[in-house]
Amino acid sequence: MALLDILTQAQGGAFYANAGKAVGIPPDEARAALSALCPAIALKLRQSAENEETLDALLEIIEDGDGDAFLDDPTLIGDPEVAKDGNAILTDVYGTKTAALKEAKALAPGLDKKALGALTAIAEMDGVQKATYIRGSRALVKGDIKDGKDPFLRAVRVVGKAGHRYSRRLDIGSFKKGVLQGPFGVICLCCYGEVLAAVQCDATAEIERILAELQEVVASSLYAMGVSQ
Repeated sequence: MALLDILTQAQGGAFYANAGKAVGIPPDEARAALSALCPAIALKLRQSAENEETLDALLEIIEDGDGDAFLDDPTLIGDPEVAKDGNAILTDVYGTKTAALKEAKALAPGLDKKALGALTAIAEMDGVQKATYIRGSRALVKGDIKDGKDPFLRAVRVVGKAGHRYSRRLDIGSFKKGVLQGPFGVICLCCYGEVLAAVQCDATAEIERILAELQEVVASSLYAMGVSQ
């Protein structure tokens, strides 16, 4: 059975959802990233083995003990020991962890570690229920967001596009931030071009502070892309 088929069936069919939740991306994003990464890692693994005996020995190390326990137990996805073992294998295969991350970014460019870290910090602020960072067609998420059809994600995309169109129509520059209130609570968003950061929060949240943090996320992303505001 192919590795991707094994992952699809793992954890009662919830592996991609659980893996995505662990790093703050939707299940479909997690599946897309792993679909790109797994074959490349498998090929690199085979290339790094000098002969069949070496490859067999490495596979035995990977499978030793409960090395595949995370396929059945979702609580092990974020386990430090599992992550440590994974990093050790990648270092052996690629030479350094930096080299492994470089290839991962090339194969799955939507995985923005810095943006994810900033998003995690915002999601932990009082009153915040959901948070997202969107760049083009890709999204990082935090909170109870099951997939790309989540009403919050759809709302922020629509509001962001509508804000840009309305600003252009009035010839008042670019739409950069706004607040949307309704029965769902409050949605705060900041955007520029294809980059957008937003949260859904309740009445206890500090709106101005959240807007400032979202603006910083967008500004940092633009700076990394070499785009001036």
